[in-house]
Amino acid sequence: IEDVGISSAKLVVSPNGVDPKLPYYGPNIKEKNIIFIGNLFYPPNRQAMEIIFKKILPKLSSQHFQITFIGMAPKELVNKYTSQNIIFTGFANNLNRELKKATIALCPVVAGSGMKVKILNFAAAGLPIISTTIGANGYEDLKSIILEDDISKYSKIIQKLRQKPNLIKEIGKQNRKDIIKYFSWSKIAKELVNIYRIHVINY
Repeated sequence: IEDVGISSAKLVVSPNGVDPKLPYYGPNIKEKNIIFIGNLFYPPNRQAMEIIFKKILPKLSSQHFQITFIGMAPKELVNKYTSQNIIFTGFANNLNRELKKATIALCPVVAGSGMKVKILNFAAAGLPIISTTIGANGYEDLKSIILEDDISKYSKIIQKLRQKPNLIKEIGKQNRKDIIKYFSWSKIAKELVNIYRIHVINY
């Protein structure tokens, strides 16, 4: 708008979407498996991983939580951090298999722009999500995302959620309901069709 001089009336932002047919799992309450999805070569994801290692996991060490990083990762990171409680899956050929194992999803992203696709995956699978405001940018309609910008509080939130299986099931169920309601491809497609029709008529 500012640099090119295009009228804001001619600009529309279309969100990422999900297929309503994606399987719903809900949190795996039998496990203590925290997951993070993202390419760890990408600086904002790498920074989020370091936040998890330095500020979240140490406070959960006595609780025997496992953290699974899903996505491509530098070999030096994998070799340095892989342990019984820290798993790097690499590129996931079967993302659903990993989502099915998950108890709680994290998105402690503090940099970057745009909508984080990981939120779509987490919500579609019916997982409770703890995220920073930046991490959940664009998903304001998902009221059940647990927003917290104070990373020091994440470990306590995780412990409390793990102790309330019925609560995390309900949170995950609401995330699934809202993601399908507001971000299904069918809904987005209908909105885009209407926008094209209006623009063709007016311009």
